[in-house]
Amino acid sequence: MPTEIELLLRRTASELHAVGIARARYAPQLSPHFNCFDYIAPNEMGLSRIIRDMLDPKGSHAQGSAFLVAFLKRIGKEEWGDSDPIFLGIEVPTRHIERFNRRLDIEIRWKNRSLVIENKPWAQDQHKQLEDYINELENRSLEEWYLLYLVGTHDAPSIDSINEADRKKWEASGHLSIMCYEALVPDWLSDCIAICKSERFRWFIHEFSKYIMINFEGERDMQERQAVLEKILESEASLEAAHEISSAITDVRTTLIEILYKQLLDALKLENNSRGSNWSLKWDMEYWKRDSGFSILYSREDEQAYQLTFGFEKTQFDDLYVGVNKLHDLEIATTDVDKRKIADLTKSAIPEIDMLYSNQAWPCYGYFPTPMNNWSNNPIPWVRIKRGDLGKYFVELAAKVFDSFEDSKSLHLLQRKTTKGDQSAELRPEQ
Repeated sequence: MPTEIELLLRRTASELHAVGIARARYAPQLSPHFNCFDYIAPNEMGLSRIIRDMLDPKGSHAQGSAFLVAFLKRIGKEEWGDSDPIFLGIEVPTRHIERFNRRLDIEIRWKNRSLVIENKPWAQDQHKQLEDYINELENRSLEEWYLLYLVGTHDAPSIDSINEADRKKWEASGHLSIMCYEALVPDWLSDCIAICKSERFRWFIHEFSKYIMINFEGERDMQERQAVLEKILESEASLEAAHEISSAITDVRTTLIEILYKQLLDALKLENNSRGSNWSLKWDMEYWKRDSGFSILYSREDEQAYQLTFGFEKTQFDDLYVGVNKLHDLEIATTDVDKRKIADLTKSAIPEIDMLYSNQAWPCYGYFPTPMNNWSNNPIPWVRIKRGDLGKYFVELAAKVFDSFEDSKSLHLLQRKTTKGDQSAELRPEQ
């Protein structure tokens, strides 16, 4: 006789199957999975541009200051909306600090006030970045200023960006706030949808909001979520079974990660047999560890300078990125030209990843798009492991990168002699 857990799983699977059939039936009329932002895939600059333009009272949305006022209410600065700003900009250069290469992601300026939004949906802080921005605003002799640190995670700024004591001091003074995308942007966009008089622009906001929720909240289809909820609440026994399933999910994922490891080894063996090569795997996948992941080396470790790394910036296997980085025990004086060539060859090999240029330790890296980016609340990567094709997929990406370098006769850029000493490659990629 099946247990309550088995019954719950069967009923839920049956309900999800029914939802899928209904969605497929009406898909030609509704296109439920379409979102224009999946094609645009805005990076940090693109998101800043959208937010800035929506906050502009003179923007093409033609809604005046309505969106700006709604935003100011959300961050507790409603009184600042009494007058229109005199300046709105993105990538605004700093002029009152020693480091001349700093740029404020978004700035909205009134006569004697300034609101700065440091937009960090994915990238990590640079050295003393937040400290420099605060000094910039302090040195302007403004009557009021406010720095909003908008992040894609719940993490505070790194102590390399600003020390904890100073951060708490500025937060207590009301000059600095740290908010995550999912806690601010979706609610603000909902406000904008409610007050927008343009049906055309309302559609744009709705699609933008959906993109934000999927990429920063990992939101699944609401019909599916509702179907699961109804089955769980069907009876006390179903609720107890759901708790049992929930408590086992970490063990399930741990088991699947072990399966992924074996899949990668098998796929690498096939690739090596086909090419007559000696590619190898470096493995460091841990559920609760930031920047866990694995690397693929194209030659012996004592010969290779750079490796292809797949890593998760956040714990629980979230924010999956791929990049070329140097081995941690190497000291390499890579020229800017070589670093740029490494990045360009990698970008051309996997154009579906929006690669960013970084530093010598990481010539380039980029984040996977949905649905591969966040694994904590997305079943697709886990289903692909169970199906047996995810390890092969990662090795195929590695092969594309290798072929890009081989075809351009540039493998020497990846394969250099080792010298001990430099540990900087252990740092995660920075913008």
